[in-house]
Amino acid sequence: MDELVAAAVARLQSGFVAQAERELRSALALEPAHPGATHFLGVAQCRLGKWEEGLPELQRSLALAPANIDFQQNTGLLLAQGGRLAAAEQLFRRLVQSRPELASAHDYLGMVRQRRGMLQDAISCYRRALELAPQSDGTYNNLGLALFESGEINAAIEQYRRAISINPGNAMAHNNLGNALRTGGNLDEALAAYRRAAELDPQSPMPLFNAGSQLLARGEVRAAVASFRAAVRAAPGERVCLQGLADSLSRLRFDSPDAGVESEFADCLSHPGIDGSRLAPAALSLLRADRALDELVHSAPNPEQQGTATPVVASIAGLSRPLALALLENAIVPDAEFERFLTWFRAALLSAWRVGALEPDAQNEALVCALAQQCFLTEYLYGESDPELSGVAGLQEAVNSNSGRSGAAAHLAIALLGCYRPLWRFAPLHSLRPPPQSPLARLVKLQITEPLEEKRIAEAMPVLTPVRDAVSMRVQAQYQENPYPRWLHAPSLAGAYPLSLKLRTLFPHLEPAMVATAERPAILVAGCGTGQHAAVTALMHPESRITAIDISRASLAYAQRRLREMGIRNVSLRLADILELAGLADRFELIECAGVLHHLEDPIAGWRMLNRLLKPGGFMKIALYSERARAPVKAARELIAERGFGADAEGIRAARQAILALASGAPARGVAAAPDFYSLSGCRDLIFHAQEHRFTPEKISAAIDALELQFLGFEFDDASALEAYREAYPADPSAVSFDNWSHFEAAHHDTFAAMYQFWVRKPG
Repeated sequence: MDELVAAAVARLQSGFVAQAERELRSALALEPAHPGATHFLGVAQCRLGKWEEGLPELQRSLALAPANIDFQQNTGLLLAQGGRLAAAEQLFRRLVQSRPELASAHDYLGMVRQRRGMLQDAISCYRRALELAPQSDGTYNNLGLALFESGEINAAIEQYRRAISINPGNAMAHNNLGNALRTGGNLDEALAAYRRAAELDPQSPMPLFNAGSQLLARGEVRAAVASFRAAVRAAPGERVCLQGLADSLSRLRFDSPDAGVESEFADCLSHPGIDGSRLAPAALSLLRADRALDELVHSAPNPEQQGTATPVVASIAGLSRPLALALLENAIVPDAEFERFLTWFRAALLSAWRVGALEPDAQNEALVCALAQQCFLTEYLYGESDPELSGVAGLQEAVNSNSGRSGAAAHLAIALLGCYRPLWRFAPLHSLRPPPQSPLARLVKLQITEPLEEKRIAEAMPVLTPVRDAVSMRVQAQYQENPYPRWLHAPSLAGAYPLSLKLRTLFPHLEPAMVATAERPAILVAGCGTGQHAAVTALMHPESRITAIDISRASLAYAQRRLREMGIRNVSLRLADILELAGLADRFELIECAGVLHHLEDPIAGWRMLNRLLKPGGFMKIALYSERARAPVKAARELIAERGFGADAEGIRAARQAILALASGAPARGVAAAPDFYSLSGCRDLIFHAQEHRFTPEKISAAIDALELQFLGFEFDDASALEAYREAYPADPSAVSFDNWSHFEAAHHDTFAAMYQFWVRKPG
């Protein structure tokens, strides 16, 4: 019997987990109370994700062999891995009491307590383990992690160096040393540590990913791409590595074709965990590096070429490449010239269809479906000529009369109609069932299935407060008509990011006690829109209870659908107006309000309401428009008011053309560089908003003082602005002087183009 169990355990250790499970079940059929078979069956089941089966087997093995230390430690580690942290802590605490001389028990107890946020207790456990086993490089590494998480960066560096001195081959310690050095500002040493970790463990993606992040922060984009590419090769299924590759690729621009990187762009654009909008400018530059396609883009608007077949055929060939299809399907193309080209190309396809010259083959169906997805993403922003209006009427008639047909010609007509009108509006198409995984199936999902689902969700959306303020009602009407943003993908994250660790990373100058937070903070996302912000917050805080509110039922329905698709279950969506939250009984440790307060009639009144809901000692992340950075928007809004453009689809189209016709140096022309300019809802939010306030550092400082909050600092997606500020103002390393920031922004107007994003704390 022992030989059977030993053979199964050997298979388990070699990675043949399912086979080991079968053999251990067979062994237990012969001897049901065999401790080893019972224990390792539980281990195998946990590794297979069968936690509800495996954990009881592990507990049963402890009853069968209560003195087996290995069984106890394995069980505790698997309990922790399965999220049963309290049970794991209890088991290791009992083990420490019964075997106080066992260093590993203290070490494991520290690991569990660290995961529970009990950092000082964890540090004490690690120190006791090191008293018992002073040559344990793993425990020094663990101690370094706990010190790092508690904000003691230099002490963490010391422990990592001790681990490395004991075991120079400890790749994890080198990697963690790199993290600590990077946080402490020793960027060159950090990169060297990451590279050493990668040399020691070339199959681990973590140091390669970290090295790529560091290289990207230094502006060494090509080197960063190579490092992220190696991380993806080391862990092909690790989404965060592909996210890193996408982030680095997005920083590239091309003046010549690069076939080797095209497939990487296409893969990243098509991946559900990557926001394609950030990749779109780089992907477009790679497409247009093809001189033939670039010439077509330049020449397509010329009237003399509208009636010739050659540009259409060449355009079909150029846009049928996997990269072009992936770009059209997954991101709005933010380029005015390419928009004109696609507008012309769409009209040319319709003309070809009307005379029977558009072949219903697989290539054309894939391309027309991709173009239909692009048009839907822009919310049909492209203009339509009178001949097109006539052609679309004929197209609608053909689709309605052939709605029950499933041939290639019928499918091509449906896809072409989707280039001009959202397909959900045509009831006969609601029962359409194209072949799974086909281009038309993806189009039907986007244009029929998802919009109809959102309408059902919207009807049942819970209401938390009424919306009675006049300005709030105007803003509500805007987002009911045009939910914003219509995001397709949320970024992949490495995993949970505890609030206290995030704050210590952002603001290392703060005392650890000031940024101490609850293990599972209650979170309010005030003004969640279509849910992208709430989704990222939920991924960062998977154990927290998150309430997300918005005034638009349509936006909340979009959010609910996307959150369900992502498997996010810890967000409660509610219809509510910030100004009406006085009766809310809940209080929160974290409130995030990004891009919302400046749309209220009185932003400070809304901020004051949120402050009432924040617990003493709690944190707020706020994002507000910058007066200086929004200068082009202000000029565009003035132009719109002068010329009387309406906020409907035709008015937005007309305003865009007027802005694009301006000289390149005209103040309002600058809004054409914004990605939001290239979709109907985005453009409406950008330059047609029903209500907009803009701020300065001085106004923000005054508001924070009036609300009696503590300013912690600004947050930037790109660290270069913060580095430049510290170089300009070395006497303010904490970067908290509003006077300095005002002068800095005056010299660098685009510093806060992505809004003033900053953190405050409520004393107490």
